[in-house]
Amino acid sequence: MKFLLATLAAGLLTASNAYFLSDDVVDATVCSGSKPSKSLSGYFSTEGSKDDTKDDKNYFFWMHEAQNSPETAPFVIWLTGGPGCSSTLALLSENGPCSVNEDGTGTEANPYSWNTNANVLWLDQPAGVGFSYGSTNDSNEDMVGEDAYYFVQHFMQAHPEYAKAPLYIFGESYGGHYAPAIAHRIFEGNKDVQEGDIALNLAGVGVGNGLTQPEIQYAYYAEMAFNNSHGIQTVSEATYEKMVEATPSCIDKIKKCNEKGGFSCTTSYTYCNTELTTPYYQTGLNPYDIRKECGDNPLCYDFSNVEKWLTTDSTREALHVSEKASDWVSCNNNVNADFRQDWMINYDSYIADMLEGDIDVLIYAGDVDFICNSLGNKAWTLDLEWSGKEGFNALEDKDWENGSGSVRTFNGLTFLTVFDAGHMVPSDQPEAALTMLDTFTQGKQLLPGTRVNPMVGKPDPVHPIKCAADVAKLTEDFAQGKAAVETIEADCKSPGDACNAGLLGFMSVVDSTLEDATAAAEDCLDGSDSACNEDVEGIIAVLETVSDDVEAALVACPGKKIKDCIKDVMDAGKTVGEVVKDVVAAITDCKA
Repeated sequence: MKFLLATLAAGLLTASNAYFLSDDVVDATVCSGSKPSKSLSGYFSTEGSKDDTKDDKNYFFWMHEAQNSPETAPFVIWLTGGPGCSSTLALLSENGPCSVNEDGTGTEANPYSWNTNANVLWLDQPAGVGFSYGSTNDSNEDMVGEDAYYFVQHFMQAHPEYAKAPLYIFGESYGGHYAPAIAHRIFEGNKDVQEGDIALNLAGVGVGNGLTQPEIQYAYYAEMAFNNSHGIQTVSEATYEKMVEATPSCIDKIKKCNEKGGFSCTTSYTYCNTELTTPYYQTGLNPYDIRKECGDNPLCYDFSNVEKWLTTDSTREALHVSEKASDWVSCNNNVNADFRQDWMINYDSYIADMLEGDIDVLIYAGDVDFICNSLGNKAWTLDLEWSGKEGFNALEDKDWENGSGSVRTFNGLTFLTVFDAGHMVPSDQPEAALTMLDTFTQGKQLLPGTRVNPMVGKPDPVHPIKCAADVAKLTEDFAQGKAAVETIEADCKSPGDACNAGLLGFMSVVDSTLEDATAAAEDCLDGSDSACNEDVEGIIAVLETVSDDVEAALVACPGKKIKDCIKDVMDAGKTVGEVVKDVVAAITDCKA
């Protein structure tokens, strides 16, 4: 009866929809942090929404107030990805106030809970995920964003004590789709607040080891598998080369998906994952942590204790779980399959829109995750088209928290690499993750530390496949230069058309070498190590001078004897070869 009364009291209806919220207090002994705090759980019904065709879609949520000063604390909504995986799993194994003990009979406090200084709500969505139930018809981010927007609307109206708090939307993994889509829907809703709605105090978006811009991120699987920051070669060189070879076709298919949608998205999903992630899975290594074996568990981690605790009658009753909800499972593969055509859609434009609207954005990634790796996440932030791009890209990565990671921040955009963390940063580096959250949600910059860290300063390739191709092309240019010199030696023993053609051919090789060296610098170096970039740029400047010398020698040829002309050109040509070697060596050293 108590829950029914809470349901009736919290239900909110407007003329435009029939969304319905119900929740009740959870006993503090069920899941208590280092300091007990108020907890709510319940359901959000989307009955009558445009995407709820069967009138029975219900999202489960579990909220914990901040352990310290909840009345002034920010409000964080957490979204686990999958798609199809439960945010309740993250609450109990990553960043919630408690974790389930080994035998699955109870809980124990997590000293690094994200609700230490923030009010945090974990949302199981879409329907069919965790304790959520009903019509599992969601298949794209428009649907996800629409229902989540009205969930936040009605939650804040039912609980006005949280409505003025700065609101942050956080997502992990496929949450790299969810969080930008939901936050952007709130961002757009605030521009034109409808009758019955309120302006939501959106302050920021966070994505951890997320999939946000597949068109760029998929280009980094080969590099992460073979050339990662930990020096772990997870696949053979032959497999790596096959992955590199398949990458351009994959990226082309992702582009078509974003242009045309529909079946082209299914095609890109199938091709890219077959060619670029399956080779890694076949190694038996953990896709969420390249340092570990996967083992026999479907998710490479044993969550049987969590599943045991959540499926007991006493837990379900304590959390006000509906009798209509199925037994809890960590991830729903059917829901996962429903999002196949959404998988390869790029959502970075939503991030750009919000940055321009003064919404802070934090993109963070553990450096030993394969599946949503730090290389790809960093690359798309560097590629992002927004007004702060030039300033953001001009920065160097700096040490963060005295060896915990590396960071760059500019005009609201922060990219953070967390060292020795995998896909689930709050689980692998809980103290660093809490520091990150508290700093970001208090409106402060994640400032660099004071320690010099050897892992900071070696830039990742901006475009790894292009970089590899550029370096290979420079090596080819060197070989072509040698061949051109041999042609000159053979054809220029006396003046004539063949000699002239050889000289012009050599000049053409020099010009293309200069172009390829410049392209290699752009594709291989991201600017995070200024000294390294200056070295390469200095060598390329020398190459430009040598190119001018070759051209000058050719221009002067008509007034010289042929042997003197050839000598001048050959001397300049030898210098070109030496400089090309220097360019390749410098770029290779910078990437090492």
